[in-house]
Amino acid sequence: MHPQNTFYTIMDENSELVAYCSFGQDGQVTGADYRDQALDIGMGIRPDLTGRGKGAEYAKAVLEFADSFFKPKAFRVTIAAFNKRAIRVWQKLGFQH
Repeated sequence: MHPQNTFYTIMDENSELVAYCSFGQDGQVTGADYRDQALDIGMGIRPDLTGRGKGAEYAKAVLEFADSFFKPKAFRVTIAAFNKRAIRVWQKLGFQH
């Protein structure tokens, strides 16, 4: 995507968009507490692909990319309380509330 932003696409083997991710300020949500030092991650999966068990696979790929590209000391995701599916995905990867 546009290089001045920190948004990246996740494509499948057919070069079709399946998800996107963002980092830093682009991964933050208005009103949340970001005082602690961490790399913020935003992520969205194409709506017709949610609920198919791919979330952890995509999130893991995002973490691996972010770790190699940004080399952060810590990661952070901000997830809406109602988004139980996303909360479970990130908890499986070791994130805590």
